[in-house]
Amino acid sequence: MTTVTVGIPAYNEADNIAYLLKDLLGQKQADFKLERIIVISDGSSDNTAEIAQKSGNKIIKVINGRIRKGVAMRLNQIISIA
Repeated sequence: MTTVTVGIPAYNEADNIAYLLKDLLGQKQADFKLERIIVISDGSSDNTAEIAQKSGNKIIKVINGRIRKGVAMRLNQIISIA
């Protein structure tokens, strides 16, 4: 079975991140297995990372990047982790 890792670069997404993670985790996985979700907060000034961490799901890895580096840098970081 194919495994999938989803990477999410996030900047000030406190209002949305919990819903996004819930929806991702609720997807029907007939042809694949969701192995990991990587959330990188890109210097967010809200509590994006904390909310993602509170999801409590073991496949979610949260990294709180304290300095804003931009989406391209964070996507490269996600790829290197995955």
